[in-house]
Amino acid sequence: MEKKLNNIKELKHYVKAVELEKKILSQNYNLENELRIFDVEVTLNGLPTFIHTYVIGENNQDTLVLLHGFGGSSLTFYKMFKKLATKFRVFALDFIGMGLSDRQNFNVVENATQVISFFVNSIEQWRKVLGIQKFRLAGHSFGGYMAANYTVKYPGQVVETFLLSPMAGTKVTPENDLQSEERFQEFVNKQPFLRKWAMKYMRCQAENQKMTPGKLLKKWFIPGNYLLKRAIQSRLKISDKIEAELWKNFLKNTFKLPQSTEHHIHDLISMPGAQARLSIEQIVMESPNKIDVEFTIMFGDDDWMNETGCARLFSENYLQGSIVTITEAGHQLPFEQPDDVALKILKETEINLQVK
Repeated sequence: MEKKLNNIKELKHYVKAVELEKKILSQNYNLENELRIFDVEVTLNGLPTFIHTYVIGENNQDTLVLLHGFGGSSLTFYKMFKKLATKFRVFALDFIGMGLSDRQNFNVVENATQVISFFVNSIEQWRKVLGIQKFRLAGHSFGGYMAANYTVKYPGQVVETFLLSPMAGTKVTPENDLQSEERFQEFVNKQPFLRKWAMKYMRCQAENQKMTPGKLLKKWFIPGNYLLKRAIQSRLKISDKIEAELWKNFLKNTFKLPQSTEHHIHDLISMPGAQARLSIEQIVMESPNKIDVEFTIMFGDDDWMNETGCARLFSENYLQGSIVTITEAGHQLPFEQPDDVALKILKETEINLQVK
């Protein structure tokens, strides 16, 4: 078992990514006694594996678990940890097959229900190994989607749920289906240049080839590097040159690791527009479980994720809670407005505690 777990850890790109991860974190945190990095060993689909994990604020009683977006890692939240750790024992995990978690072939059946079940089960196995009891859960984008699904399946475990610009919140209807060429052109023409280019590419090729960030960088090295640099500057809002270079190299090395679960994004959403194959709206409405959990769902005021379905869940009383708008932000809330998002989580927690 030890040898199997350590295989990926011996790869040069993994070793380099671990080194870069520590350099990025050490700019803001003391890795000796403030923020701890470790791996949690679990078994998934009969395979021994590990989930890369951070924890900060270990002396706090209340626990908050953070789930990152597609193709990302726990580093997504590095600007939020310090504020959140004033109140919570904060855990962040790399989804299995992403970041610095294991990259085996887990033989997941390629349909939305089975993919959701696999990722939700991975979170639950991770929780059990760490002995975490009731906790708050927050997720960004893909992580928000999985946070919603985990809460629906295990509502008794979750005290409160925060979805940060969650993907696939709204069910697809004939009126909003971007598979229509006319609606696609109308939608894509409103997007910034880089996003417009990416969406047109996805329309032509990405979905059929189940494209992932790693495949994209391997297929077109120069454009891939260009897109990565632009994404760090414009989408992740990292302006410091040293920090931006560390991030670029970290992402390049993680994207060069063996492909594992990332291609399953295409089983959950259709391209372009990240439209749901099985939306949060449908999953909540059809759930047999009573979801007595407070939800706070945040979107940027310039967000490209569709919030209509989430709004309906509140207006039709399927969920309790509210939608919060984060100003001067798009989809990348943890990078664009980390302090605002962290403070909203802390504030909503205090309000809900007072109500109860």
